[in-house]
Amino acid sequence: MVVAEKQQCLKAIVSDSNFVMEEKRVLVLGIGNILMGDEGVGVHTINYLEKQEVPSHVDLLDGGTGGFQLLSVLQSYKNVIMIDATMVDDVP
Repeated sequence: MVVAEKQQCLKAIVSDSNFVMEEKRVLVLGIGNILMGDEGVGVHTINYLEKQEVPSHVDLLDGGTGGFQLLSVLQSYKNVIMIDATMVDDVP
């Protein structure tokens, strides 16, 4: 999905008048840049999960490198699972 399409999806989620924050809804948010090797692990995870059967109360979102654009989406959920990685030379 190209950046413009991702931004449209994010805007649609946030501006959907029927969308109400529910305590039971869970957002699984994959973050990363697929061009940076391991950094794309969040995006690759969402792509994998989209091909699986997930519970109806779980929303999947490829956040890519959305940064601050994701704040309004995050505010719409009480429960968020964020998947991201970084490449460092330190011990985890």
